[in-house]
Order: sequence, then C-alpha cells, then structure tokens
Amino acid sequence: MNTQIQPTRETSPRPRAGRRLDTLSPPVDIYETDEAWVIVADLPGVHDGTAEVTLEEDRLTVEGRIDSTLDSGHPEGFELVHREFHPGNFERSFRVGRGMQAEDATAKVHGGLLEVTLPKAAQSRPTKIAIST
Repeated sequence: MNTQIQPTRETSPRPRAGRRLDTLSPPVDIYETDEAWVIVADLPGVHDGTAEVTLEEDRLTVEGRIDSTLDSGHPEGFELVHREFHPGNFERSFRVGRGMQAEDATAKVHGGLLEVTLPKAAQSRPTKIAIST
C-alpha cells in the first residue's frame, strides 16, 4: 500500500483573518485498505453540526468547535477543581494525493471520533495480474 495522505505541519491551507492562536490540533490515525483511506480524529465533545470537512485541490481540512457540557455550568453544589478537557476551535489539514473519488467521500461522528473515508479511484486500487506458464 502507498500512503497518499500526509498530515501537514501547518494547521490551515492559507492564513485566515481572525484565526485564533489557541486553535486545537486533534490527534488522528490514518488507515489504508485496498478500497479507501480512512482518517479517524479524536474529537470528544464534537457532534453533528459542530465540525466541517472540506477537500480542496490536494488539501483535506477538518475544522470546527469542541463543546464541553461544563461550559453551561457545573452540577449544583459542585465546584470544578481540576480540568483537562478544554473546549475550543480545532483545525487539522492533510495533503492528499491523487487517485481518490472525492464525490464519494463520507464523514461521520460517533463516540467522540470523527471518521472521514476517502474511497480510492478504480485506477488507484491494486490489481493482481495472473502469471501464466
């Protein structure tokens, strides 16, 4: 298999006016099968409507906002004494190679994970060639 998706060092394909310096960069795993590439991002607190995935030329960008249930207040009678989960904006970009069917790409959120599937074009899939004797 030939990896055609690489995380970029920068978090945005181009500078954006008003972009905050404290934008989160979520950890990801990238998988490859004969049929597709799959990017799985760890995004607790993200739900449908708080994330956006775009593919423009050779750049795939995942961005949005991680919300915390604690932002609306803590349970009555309790005081927050330690916090490791920080809500905020996130953005992560990847350089993608050619050979995918962008029109068939899918994205779904489940259990705090965002899964983006990029199907490979038929010409990019491995083909076994029979050897005759």
